Amino acid sequence: MSLEILKEKVGYHVIKQLLEGKPPEFELKVRSAKNAIYDEQQRILLLGDMTQKRRFNNLGELRAFSQMILIARAIYEAKKEIGYTTQRDIYYNALETIKGTNIDTLKDQKESNAIITDLEVYTGLLREEMGVIAEERGVVAGKLKLRGYSRGEEQIVDCEKGLTGQLIPANIHEVEIFDLDAELVLVVEKGGIFKSLRELMIDRKLNCILVSGHGQPDRASRRLVHRLNKEFGLPVYILTDCDPWGFRIFSVYKIGSRNLAFESIKLATPDAKFIGVYPSDIEKLKFDRGIIQATPRDIRTAQMLMKLPWFSDKRWQEELSLFIREKKKVEINILSQKGFRYLADEYIPNRIKEFQ
Repeated sequence: MSLEILKEKVGYHVIKQLLEGKPPEFELKVRSAKNAIYDEQQRILLLGDMTQKRRFNNLGELRAFSQMILIARAIYEAKKEIGYTTQRDIYYNALETIKGTNIDTLKDQKESNAIITDLEVYTGLLREEMGVIAEERGVVAGKLKLRGYSRGEEQIVDCEKGLTGQLIPANIHEVEIFDLDAELVLVVEKGGIFKSLRELMIDRKLNCILVSGHGQPDRASRRLVHRLNKEFGLPVYILTDCDPWGFRIFSVYKIGSRNLAFESIKLATPDAKFIGVYPSDIEKLKFDRGIIQATPRDIRTAQMLMKLPWFSDKRWQEELSLFIREKKKVEINILSQKGFRYLADEYIPNRIKEFQ
């Protein structure tokens, strides 16, 4: 299906314009923070109406126009021949010196990656759907199995097995999820916390699917969380460090990213709930060590978050105001001061109950 869309929107589109006697061009939405809008009905970030053109008969746009065709061709051939490839391979496949000149088709991989992203916006396909995948980083554990195909053979991953969970496949969009037996999804920011909770068998105690994107989540982690919520109706709860970076990680899972707003419809989970760590926990739980002084950058980021519509409810406004006033931040790990089992046995279950 993705091959047909790519062929239709790029190849056939150019041929059609040429047959009509028109100079070929591509029109696509501008992917920038300025063109990212918050859709209050869907509660996610989307691209706005600003568009740009890549025209064959415009000297300033010819290079980008040609690169879109070159990269689309490389992606099409890779998908058809081997199924999946990397952004690095696409760059080298499309890189060549234009005959009769000393000009290369691509300056560097950064330029190639940008064109791949442009093709995502233009076609409506995620790069993973076009067969361009990144290194797997996120992990998952719990009662579910994943079925996919590699080299023509069925591959089944049992996420209950493995001491440190299972890697989330980069092509999770087309992997079948089955034998799912869980009541909720618990997303944790850090891989170390994931391992500790796994060791404490929280996935069994809470009957949950445990997920970590190891910090800023990759697209596969976000897509899996999105699918578990949308396709299976599982509520999603997110745990991060108590700092603006952690709050932004929650935001990316929940509403998407400003710079990649075109992805949100397939990756965001607007019903996701934040369960901590909150700034108010620092005083409430009376931590006596491990408190970190917030930096001026932290304060500026928190002030910026307060202005965003998805942080506008009373709880978030109070918590962010407290953070700015007290200038204190902590990591999830600080909860071990209350005992090594406190996070799994008390903090997380009690916070989840607040939403049930």
